[in-house]
Amino acid sequence: MRHISHRRCASGRRGQPLCNDINQTLKEEVRCKHSFTIHSADGFMVVRYKDADTGEYLVACGSNLPTASDIIYTLHGKWGMSKNGKYGRQFEVSYFDMEQPKGKAAIVSYFCSLKCGIGKVVSGRIYAKWGDGVWNVLESDPSQLKAVNGVTDKTVTKLMTRLKETEFQRQIIAKLGDAAAAITPKMLNDLVRYCNKNELDPLDTVEHHTYSLMQVRGFGFETVDRLARALPDFDPARSARLIASLAYIFEQKSMEGHVCVPKDELLGEMTKVLNAGFHNAVSEDSCKEALNLAYKMKIIKVTANMVYSTKSFEEETGIVKDIRRIMSASDSKITEIDTFIEEYEDANFKLADSQRDAVHGVFEHQVEIITGGPGTGKTTVTKAVLYVHQQVFGGDSNAVLLAPTGRAARRMSEATGFPAQTIHSAIGYTGVPELDNRNEGFLEGNLFIIDESSMMDQFIAAKLLSMIPDGAKVVFVGDPDQLPSVGAGNVLREMIRSKAVPTTRLSVIFRQAQDNPIVGNSLKINQGCTNLTFTNTFCFIERSAPEEILRTACAFYVKAVKKFGLENVILLNPFRNKGLLSVNEFNRQLQNLINPPIEGEESIKIRKLEFRPRDLVMQTKNTEIAMNGDIGVIHEISKMPDPDDMNRWTYIASIEFNGDGKRHDYTPEMMQDLDLAYCTTVHKSQGSEYQTVIMVVSEEHKVMLKRNIIYTGVTRAKQNVALIGQTEALNTAILNNQTDVRHTLLGDRLHAAFTVKS
Repeated sequence: MRHISHRRCASGRRGQPLCNDINQTLKEEVRCKHSFTIHSADGFMVVRYKDADTGEYLVACGSNLPTASDIIYTLHGKWGMSKNGKYGRQFEVSYFDMEQPKGKAAIVSYFCSLKCGIGKVVSGRIYAKWGDGVWNVLESDPSQLKAVNGVTDKTVTKLMTRLKETEFQRQIIAKLGDAAAAITPKMLNDLVRYCNKNELDPLDTVEHHTYSLMQVRGFGFETVDRLARALPDFDPARSARLIASLAYIFEQKSMEGHVCVPKDELLGEMTKVLNAGFHNAVSEDSCKEALNLAYKMKIIKVTANMVYSTKSFEEETGIVKDIRRIMSASDSKITEIDTFIEEYEDANFKLADSQRDAVHGVFEHQVEIITGGPGTGKTTVTKAVLYVHQQVFGGDSNAVLLAPTGRAARRMSEATGFPAQTIHSAIGYTGVPELDNRNEGFLEGNLFIIDESSMMDQFIAAKLLSMIPDGAKVVFVGDPDQLPSVGAGNVLREMIRSKAVPTTRLSVIFRQAQDNPIVGNSLKINQGCTNLTFTNTFCFIERSAPEEILRTACAFYVKAVKKFGLENVILLNPFRNKGLLSVNEFNRQLQNLINPPIEGEESIKIRKLEFRPRDLVMQTKNTEIAMNGDIGVIHEISKMPDPDDMNRWTYIASIEFNGDGKRHDYTPEMMQDLDLAYCTTVHKSQGSEYQTVIMVVSEEHKVMLKRNIIYTGVTRAKQNVALIGQTEALNTAILNNQTDVRHTLLGDRLHAAFTVKS
């Protein structure tokens, strides 16, 4: 590690004391030692240091500031005032250098800060053997460290890796200057480790192949573009930048549900994104040339003036191909279906004609869709299909029941008496790229029933269908009138629209469901009728002011939890982040009402959230443990020594998801992907059922006042619904049958594939 000598300050005087006169000539660099970390969140830090020359204390701010004690750093930057004035005059750090640690305290502190398995005791032994000469040992023959008790081959390897990584990190921060503020410590670690894994030079990658960093988790186009703009040879019309913008736009459109983008719209988005902060630096002609280049590079595909990412194109065409493959399988005619249906009816109750048609359809076709609203008996049909399948195939019966979420799978299993699992677990999808190819080839089974199929996005559908074996039957069960999938595509609706996949719509509401106001009102809502029937189990509470809505909804939630239990109640809201009536604000309020802090009990603070034992939480990203949207409960939070540095403490949260009895240890880093789940969006609630649903309906959510939002929210309830807000807002939503158009050609492709050409 090189020694960085102290540079002279702008005034030409070394070690100029700090003073309160901000108009005085200011230092451009400060030699100092870490004293105390005041604030650290998402990479931005406020830290108190001690000037190594004057002994005065100063406050510094910046990205990824050094915090190891007893080490002399040279901070480079400028003086300014803190934004809120709280910390007064402070040093705004662009980058820093570190002098080679000398002396026992500095070396021990530095080794501990590396989190490489060398703690205070072992560091002390290393210093006792070599003193400051340990740096010569590390440079000439680091294997000598194994002579120290507690140091293994693995320890030496990890130490040298971390030394190399930290030096690269320092160089990257110095190279990027102020732009480094866009990178959190975790992102910086991920960047260096990505480069090491792929045998790339991190500094060269940042400087000359900047946009390739979009392959690193957390490095989206906006972040990478900010880094690129900080480099001296930045060119806004560089082809790598133009092509990188495509990935960003496709990602944004995918989050809106689109599978493809009209060409003209895509060109407009490109010029908008690329010229942000510039004055027409990138022309539309340049964007057209970039599209042609991307096409030649097989980054995009074009069909009927629609532009796809190659991945999305292959998914969409793959679904068509696999449906044709599955439906083309020959199947012997089953003649005893009616007999088996009668047996089922004798043991249960008589099926409606449409239900009989649905059962027949499953055994007459290789792929069948069964749709219908609440109370139409979709679960009954599923049970009848399972019974007939057992009778037909006997010991060879191998039915696989699948659902998009853990809660939906558990509900499916409870309703049918058959084991069910999530689609994600069946196909081996975790959201972790290096783990997502574990399940290859076909799944085992001759009947696959997929419940809540409206939630199935294109990616999941494509993967699942590719793994269905030849000869197996596939049944999609769902309600296309509910909200479409969170992910891109509208697979169930497109399959129905194509008229290529046999479909049975259940329309008869059964007598036992007719008296249920939830069923009756959901039918009215779906038909655009505002004349709802309000009872003590389906009520509307009129409130106007946002403060009143917030207070009333929270009070109703607390009352419902006391009656039904925490996991059986949900508060639904259209907006996550904006305003007093947002999901985030409701979660803050409800947490303090339901689960206030207990003195002496450990908690974990992440972003602006505080997680406590007994909190209801939601996974927000797919991982190996839980999928996006899974609900969990924090059972315990423990404080324990950091395994990488025994001189520090860390926290571990024990979390159970979907009531499956399995507890998982979550580190603070893993909890970055969690939110509180007392309140959630209607989209996130899909696939789940609750005893009581409380739903906010307010003019504050004007843009989200749509029929399918209300319909989906109401149908999440099994016993009780409480709508809280303004009557006018509710009526506006019910009358608004506009749905967001999703760009996809799946229905057209299916129709064309099954249309006989004369």
